[in-house]
Amino acid sequence: MQVAALRDNEVTADYHRGFTSWVGLRAEDMQEPLLFYEWTLWLGGQLSVMNWRFTARRKGLSLADDSEKESFERMSPRSQQRWAVEKLVDAYENAGRPVEELKVKAPSCDADVILSEVMHSVPRLKGVKWR
Repeated sequence: MQVAALRDNEVTADYHRGFTSWVGLRAEDMQEPLLFYEWTLWLGGQLSVMNWRFTARRKGLSLADDSEKESFERMSPRSQQRWAVEKLVDAYENAGRPVEELKVKAPSCDADVILSEVMHSVPRLKGVKWR
């Protein structure tokens, strides 16, 4: 199965869900379609530059190979985050936009179960990092 391609440079909720599952990222659901540039800025801010590097490495990518390293290091952190999303999108497209289910880690204790239930009950807590 495959996620539909981007149309008119617009990222849909299905594309967002497919991409974030493919990279193994738990991100907020999109409320409405976003332009690709806006989406890369928004999604890029979900992780630090270091975490984006680790995410790219898990997918077999180097965010700044030798020819790009100097320009990558001169970018602001926000631009580096956006660049990371763009590079991962290229890899996602090259992989054929596969649909992958995000593997949810089983709760390790009762507190994890309670926090999970509270986050589903209180929408404002969905983006809060507890660890």
